[in-house]
Amino acid sequence: MAKPGAFAILDGGLGHELKRRGVKVPDGVVHEGGVEGTFIPGVLANRFDPNAVVDLHLEFIESGANVITTNSFIATPFWLRKVGLERELEQLIGSALSCASKARAASARGRDISIAGSLPPLTESYHNAALTMPQDVMVEDYTKIVNSLKAGVDVFLCETLASIAEAEACLEAIRRAGTAKPVWISFTVEDVGSAEHSHLRGGEKLEDAVQAVCKHDNVKAVLVNVSATKRIIRAIPLMVFYPTVLFTLR
Repeated sequence: MAKPGAFAILDGGLGHELKRRGVKVPDGVVHEGGVEGTFIPGVLANRFDPNAVVDLHLEFIESGANVITTNSFIATPFWLRKVGLERELEQLIGSALSCASKARAASARGRDISIAGSLPPLTESYHNAALTMPQDVMVEDYTKIVNSLKAGVDVFLCETLASIAEAEACLEAIRRAGTAKPVWISFTVEDVGSAEHSHLRGGEKLEDAVQAVCKHDNVKAVLVNVSATKRIIRAIPLMVFYPTVLFTLR
């Protein structure tokens, strides 16, 4: 982990880059639905094309990242169910952990590299899952992900969250998993809005969300990601009262 006063430099979007590079799913792997235009091939690359994932992790490290994130953003029950792979969630996340670990071991900067375990939106990104999923179901799904990650990560990165309810579900799942590893919470904010307030894509004020998650002792940083640069810049004055705040364009 980055030392106090040091910068933590996160990697970029692995799923988008693997998609851009055209990773493929071997015939017969996906049992239902189609993967055209989705990020499913990227998460399956952890198993079927691990060198592509390891090499991409290494590229981010060589570009200056000292935190790499598991390539498991799309590995949720919701998305895997669509292609008949829900039962393989644990194995797919395990493969993502293996790729990240191999990249760290292969890097000359390995000692300085932390692995963040991705706790992503459970359904569609930029949508408030709490509107369509009961809280207990969100906690159950996040618990499956946390249990699959906890042995191999240095920090949990709850990323691209659109509501306080999603963040609270992540934190409850981590509590249930019995792990004391640090947690970073990253919200995504609306691209338009007032000068006085930034709002999560679920409608809540960003400062209310920060206050809510900072009540938890294991939350060591709050981030904003996948949001317009001007909205991130505007959010900074609203959050300067909180000492553990990072901002990222990831």
